[in-house]
Amino acid sequence: MKKKVLILSMVFVMSFVLMLKNICAAEAIANGKTVKLDYTLEVDGTIIQDSKQTKQPMEYVHGSGKILPALEEALVGLQVGEKKKIIIPVDKGFGPVDPKAVIEAPKTQLPPGDLQVGMPMGLTSKDGQKMIGMIKEIKTDTVILDFNHPLAGKELTFNVEVLEVK
Repeated sequence: MKKKVLILSMVFVMSFVLMLKNICAAEAIANGKTVKLDYTLEVDGTIIQDSKQTKQPMEYVHGSGKILPALEEALVGLQVGEKKKIIIPVDKGFGPVDPKAVIEAPKTQLPPGDLQVGMPMGLTSKDGQKMIGMIKEIKTDTVILDFNHPLAGKELTFNVEVLEVK
């Protein structure tokens, strides 16, 4: 009788330990996992995005291509509660500034309205592709438009904290 009680007790303890191990096992970021994280994005020493200020953590499915591949790669294996500083070099971020993406356009080819430096301007290319550029300079008869990504040529520093992995 004592032997049966001892065996049942051991089975119970082992089952309990295995159950606790499964409950406590933190899931790591991997392809197909839904990930939620708080982050800051710093460029040139200035924080330009902070999810804690906006109270909107980033949520995405890992491996779906919705975030920069270099950021996705750096997040692999992190678990809930972990924090990490991730530096994305220019070539792995939005690439270098392409001088060919800066054009001078006659004002007559632009939509009518008040033009301002820094204003986004949507245009359609000759082949019908829609593009959004930023007004860099306004001249008498022309406007300098930059169609580079606003973060092209910039090193990106992300400070992340993993909030959820499921």
